[in-house]
Amino acid sequence: MEDSAEFLKILSDDMDRESKNVNIDYYHIVSTYDCINDWLDRQPDKSVAIQKLNTKIREDVFFIWYEINPEVDPISMFTKVNLGKIPLTNSELIKALLLNKDNFGEDVYKQQMEIAISWERIEQGLRDDSFWYFLNEVDKSGTRIDMLFELKAKEYNNKLEKPIETNQNLFSFLV
Repeated sequence: MEDSAEFLKILSDDMDRESKNVNIDYYHIVSTYDCINDWLDRQPDKSVAIQKLNTKIREDVFFIWYEINPEVDPISMFTKVNLGKIPLTNSELIKALLLNKDNFGEDVYKQQMEIAISWERIEQGLRDDSFWYFLNEVDKSGTRIDMLFELKAKEYNNKLEKPIETNQNLFSFLV
């Protein structure tokens, strides 16, 4: 989003929290900002925590930004750029399909926001270890939301005339 840099400049505790509903990028920026602030508020020595966080970001975080021409298909460019990289999980691929702007009518941002917020709430619920270990005896690889898609995919796959092989890496995405 072109004006994300401007949005980051005005990001503060005093800003109107409804501004995060302007688009999906703002929502995630504000959510991350709030999450970091909540974590900092729980730290016994906030100044030490800020220094450690600052050091961690400067030394270990790298941002990769690709500017593409508006004429270029973003999906094919994404595929090309990420070829040979760490593969996306089933849930990440499903989320990309669900949030694809071509799936929506006129009010794209509102509909995308509703899905993104619901998705985030589900993931937060699954991050609660007491709930997660009620559902599972061990922590599985991948994201926890993948388990929901795997269960639903198996259920749906059993009803298909020609079921998809369940041993594929992208089984739930393919279903």
